[in-house]
Amino acid sequence: MRSGVTLLELLLVLAILVILAGIAFFNFDTAYDEVKLNSAADSVRRAWAQSRAEAIDTGVAYRFAVMPNTSRYRIAPDLPEYWFSSGAAAPDVSESGQQLPIIEDELPEKIVFDFGGGGGDAPAGSDWVAVLSFLPQGNASDNRDVTLRYKNSKPVRVSIRALTGTVKIAPVSTGGSP
Repeated sequence: MRSGVTLLELLLVLAILVILAGIAFFNFDTAYDEVKLNSAADSVRRAWAQSRAEAIDTGVAYRFAVMPNTSRYRIAPDLPEYWFSSGAAAPDVSESGQQLPIIEDELPEKIVFDFGGGGGDAPAGSDWVAVLSFLPQGNASDNRDVTLRYKNSKPVRVSIRALTGTVKIAPVSTGGSP
């Protein structure tokens, strides 16, 4: 009886290990993509909460706007002078002399806002598309959905209910509705 293994047996075991490692890596990479997408959805939820808080604190409606098919978003007062063309400058203070913050940020790398060719309206001379406004009373202007996409991952829809401000995050099903 022999006590060793042949080269063929060794190569067969190594091939099986490589195949199993490849499958495990693919599953891990897909799971990590979903984590990044859910993290971006949480960023949108935080931005909406911040917009709502600014509207309540300042007594001025605040707009959440995005650049479609990019990861950029902007929170600023829902006043025409704050949604200027690229050459103009927004005022630093309101009529009452109160400083009104403007926040511009981006979602994590390569995660984009996707409106599927639709979306809100961009003011003349601006690339920003209005998604929704938060009123000083604390409610949103409309019920709204925003879809986030990342690589080949299943898209995620972030939805807000205007009256209550309830935000839900759900994957988009293949039929297009959560």
